[in-house]
Amino acid sequence: MIKALKISMATYGIVGTIFGLLYLLAPQQAIAMQSPESVATPYLIATKMALGAGILAPAFFAALAARDPIKNIQWVRYSIVNATLFLSVALYTGFVLQGDLIEAIVGILLHGGFGAVLFVLYLRVTLANWPQAS
Repeated sequence: MIKALKISMATYGIVGTIFGLLYLLAPQQAIAMQSPESVATPYLIATKMALGAGILAPAFFAALAARDPIKNIQWVRYSIVNATLFLSVALYTGFVLQGDLIEAIVGILLHGGFGAVLFVLYLRVTLANWPQAS
């Protein structure tokens, strides 16, 4: 069970690191890739770069924390909360704001999938290692 949690945490962290780097280092290309009809205004570029910076550091440290998830259980909890928050943003964007559903589906599947997997594995690992994981 711990091996599955390690792999899930590392994968989620690596994917987040890649997206963070993309948004931070190539915001215009990220905007064009996600919304070809959008004009890359300075405000939109700065917002995308800020999002990249906000994603990059936590994702990188979550990937590092995957080496020992019991010792770094707070990073596992953080990743679950992070995935849940990004899932709620994707759901809100796709259904309430009636934005581009294809863009929202990517966020829903990515964060919803990782959030669910991490939550189930977190419960199994912490219950199996109860005295150590608190």
